[in-house]
Amino acid sequence: MLFRSAQTISVERCSIWLYNSDKTSIICDKLYLRSEDKWYEGIELLKSDFIPYFESLEENPIIIANDAETHPATSCFKEKYLSPLGIKSMLDVPIIYQGDTIGVICIESLKSKVWTEDEINFTRLISSLYTFSYSVSETNRISNLMKDFEYFVDNSVLISKADKNGKITYVNDKFIEVSGWSLKDVIGKDHNILNSGEHPKEVWEEMYFRDRKSTRLNSS
Repeated sequence: MLFRSAQTISVERCSIWLYNSDKTSIICDKLYLRSEDKWYEGIELLKSDFIPYFESLEENPIIIANDAETHPATSCFKEKYLSPLGIKSMLDVPIIYQGDTIGVICIESLKSKVWTEDEINFTRLISSLYTFSYSVSETNRISNLMKDFEYFVDNSVLISKADKNGKITYVNDKFIEVSGWSLKDVIGKDHNILNSGEHPKEVWEEMYFRDRKSTRLNSS
C-alpha cells in the first residue's frame, strides 16, 4: 500500500504513524523509502517536542504543508526532522477508526511540492483502506480474546443454567467433570439432587439457589 503510494505520487517517503495509548506520542508503524526500496519502523515523535503538530492533528482533518518548514503545523519539525532528512513538503491525512483519530498517513517529498487535489484524494483513499484493514485486525483480535476468555472460564469455573422452575438447561464441561454426572443425566434435573457424593450437600444447594436468583434477574 505505501509502496504503491510512493510510486503513484512520485515521492520519497510514505509512512503510517499511530498514536500511543494516551496520545502523548506518535509511533511509526511502517515507513517506506522509495530511493532505498526499504522499510523502517519504530521511530517515535513525542507530543512534548512537537506541540503545534499534535494540536493541529486534533483540530484539522488534514495537514497540507506545501512548505513544511514554514507551515504552522509542521515548522516545529524543522531542526530535528525536516532539515536532517531533507524533507520539503508534507501531506498528512488522519486515520480514523470508530470516530477517533488513531494515527496518520504521512506523505513526504524531498522536493518543494504543491499537493494536488488528486494526490490528496488518493492519500485519503489509502487512509480508508488502512482503516478497513485495522478494523478487520481489531475484530479478529477481540474474537481471539473472547475465545481465550471463554476457554479459561469453561475450564476453570462451574457454569450451569436453569429455567424459571429451576430445571437445568445447560452445564459446561467443568461442571460435568466436578459433579461426575454426564450432560444427559443433568439436563432437566434440579441442582439440589445433583450431588456426586464428592462434595457436601451445601455446595450444591448454594449453587442451586444462586442459579435460580440469576435466572429470575435475567428474565425480569
